[in-house]
Amino acid sequence: MGGGLIAVSMLYLLICIPYALRAYVFIILALRSDAAEGAALSPPTVPGGHAVSVIIPCRNEAAVIAATVQAALLQALPPFVSRFEVVVVDDGSTDHTGAILDAMALEDARLRVIHRRMPHGKAAALNVGVRQAAGSVLVFIDADHILRPDAVMHLAAPLAAGDAEVVQGRCIVRNPHVNLLTRLVDIDNMVSYAVDLPARATIGTCPITGSTMGATRAVIERVGGFCEDRPGEDTDFSLRVMRAHVQVRYVPEAVSEDLAPATLRGYIRQRRRWASGQNTVLFAWMRSAALRDFWDLRGGRFEVLLYLFIYIIPVFGLLAALGVGLQVLFHMPALVGPWHSTLAVWLMAAYPVQLVVAACIRRAYADILFLPVYLVRGPAESVTAILGLIDCLRHERTWYQADRPVARQVG
Repeated sequence: MGGGLIAVSMLYLLICIPYALRAYVFIILALRSDAAEGAALSPPTVPGGHAVSVIIPCRNEAAVIAATVQAALLQALPPFVSRFEVVVVDDGSTDHTGAILDAMALEDARLRVIHRRMPHGKAAALNVGVRQAAGSVLVFIDADHILRPDAVMHLAAPLAAGDAEVVQGRCIVRNPHVNLLTRLVDIDNMVSYAVDLPARATIGTCPITGSTMGATRAVIERVGGFCEDRPGEDTDFSLRVMRAHVQVRYVPEAVSEDLAPATLRGYIRQRRRWASGQNTVLFAWMRSAALRDFWDLRGGRFEVLLYLFIYIIPVFGLLAALGVGLQVLFHMPALVGPWHSTLAVWLMAAYPVQLVVAACIRRAYADILFLPVYLVRGPAESVTAILGLIDCLRHERTWYQADRPVARQVG
């Protein structure tokens, strides 16, 4: 068994090579990207007469839904918007979510509330919202995200101008200074939105998340809406968008704010849900052979496969750590020569460099001091990946309820 684990550790090291190369390439692309934070982008010329709908799916979100809807209703609307509405789909809530929404709808006619007696899942709620919405330009946010006042304007402008068919906004952490965990989540977000997304937008593989995104009604209908028979609807939607060669644009000016989990339990539950959803989509696409369209080194499409396997790799990482531990504990001979240590250092260096570059892009230089702690979060990532894989194999299909550290207000 010891020899097998050591072999797995060697295999893991080789598997990590394309991920390290990806990280270094992303750094270069992010620094050169037009979508980088702070880049001077000229606003598109947008003709008037566009109907814009903000769609919010929710279930049992009484603690946060009022602030989310209020922020959506307080958006600064540009002249090209002739009609604006907020459509909230209450997917069978059993708390006071429905009553809160109904009271708000009486105060503002632009708010439409759709109640469903029984929960059918987030993707089904999204599809109901699309069918009921009046807009040709659709903006989607999660029920626990606070839109900044100009977020809808930035998301809708390239869609209405015809510069893009799908747009992805940026999410920032609202409570980074609560404790060390929330600060690490904020740093993780910083690396993702300052380096990964600008780079992926450059090569045309920008992923779509449900937190802050927009799309034209035409493209939603073209790709078949949101998949209702599995979790990970945002990942599945991203794959179908990329497979259809839909024009996607990353818009860092469109910002929403979210609360990071402030407890280890909340952090593990969140990442476990992400891992479960993404792995479910990965296995479904593997069974349908649809992933073969991404086995193409040209145009960055092969990068999609690297993205899809990011919650499988930590499982191998844990096995690799066990193999190295056995090797040290029982004084087993190494299977490879000195290149092993050199390669390991080169691979590990990719992530510190990404963090430093992201901190410089955002001018958050103090975050560099958290680098040692950021690098040792690997065990937690491996645990959540394993739990998520188990959930995926058990076919878990429930709504995810995030931990709510504190109540939020708009402003």
